[in-house]
Amino acid sequence: MPPSIDEALAQLRAEYPARFARAETEQVLREENAKLLGKSGQLTALLKQLGKAAPEQRRELGQKVNQLKQEVELAF
Repeated sequence: MPPSIDEALAQLRAEYPARFARAETEQVLREENAKLLGKSGQLTALLKQLGKAAPEQRRELGQKVNQLKQEVELAF
């Protein structure tokens, strides 16, 4: 069973700082950023899944996804 959007967000929030810290070159850092925010990135995929969420949950989940996206952009 795939993780819920909340679980996936928590996992990404916990993992991305270490992924960025391990990047030894600018190119590797850019690749990690793309894995999160790119066209086929993990956060992008979560945004696409919001349409499947219950209508009463979409707003809250959308805010959480956007908040994490902003955190990742600032960290990059």
